[in-house]
Amino acid sequence: MGKNSKKKKEKPILSKEDKNAKKALKKKNQKERVKSKTERKEANRRKRVEEEDAQASPRSTASTSKKKKMKKSNESPTSKIKKAEKKRSKKLKKLEKLREPLILTKEEQDRIDELKSRPIIAWWDFENLSYPWVGVYKMILNKLRREGYTGKLELHAIVGYKGDKEPKQDKTFTMHYGDLNPRPTKGTKGDQKADNHMRKLINDFLEDEEMAPQNTLLITNDNGFREELDLLRAAGHGVLLATMQKSLIIKAGSHKVWFWKHEIVQQD
Repeated sequence: MGKNSKKKKEKPILSKEDKNAKKALKKKNQKERVKSKTERKEANRRKRVEEEDAQASPRSTASTSKKKKMKKSNESPTSKIKKAEKKRSKKLKKLEKLREPLILTKEEQDRIDELKSRPIIAWWDFENLSYPWVGVYKMILNKLRREGYTGKLELHAIVGYKGDKEPKQDKTFTMHYGDLNPRPTKGTKGDQKADNHMRKLINDFLEDEEMAPQNTLLITNDNGFREELDLLRAAGHGVLLATMQKSLIIKAGSHKVWFWKHEIVQQD
């Protein structure tokens, strides 16, 4: 052997277990490299898609909005009315499932039906169930007529204090105030001025012993009038309720339940 010849490096002799462990480690490292590469590719792909979406979105939204506007403007008045009626019909079907008035016997139902030609007196808890425009008397009357009630309607609207927000007067109903003074600036949260006055009006009505049975309508979202409904029913009056509360307890004490919105005032 020459002087400059390099000495060959001897490979260590590995046992079978060591060889298997080395192979497994090599395989694991290869898998991790492939996984890392795949993840980087996927991350880059997602980033590109997001960038493309961000660029396309404004144009796409504007285009969709423009198409909708064009479609809307091309609709005939008849088509618009049909759409509105269909929408209203869907809402009414949903509301129908929420009714829980009294379950009447045939005799009771016949007696209530006999009252339909009698006058109707309505007490409207305006603070609790408002309507900001004129014409509400006519809307209530129209609903009553559709349901077969032919008697004269007498409507009383009640608020807590003089100067509180109240229905727009169109001389078709009587306005009542729980307190004729302006509402104090403090300490009136949760007070019962309007409710107490409404109870007084109902009790005054009940005290008239010569009053023949007729129809009564409560327009409220307040469960506190359960006793008044029971007294009206016990006196032989027909008890109608207009409300917006799905879970109102006093529904169970009423002969008929109507939903204020969509069925009477027909707000969208």
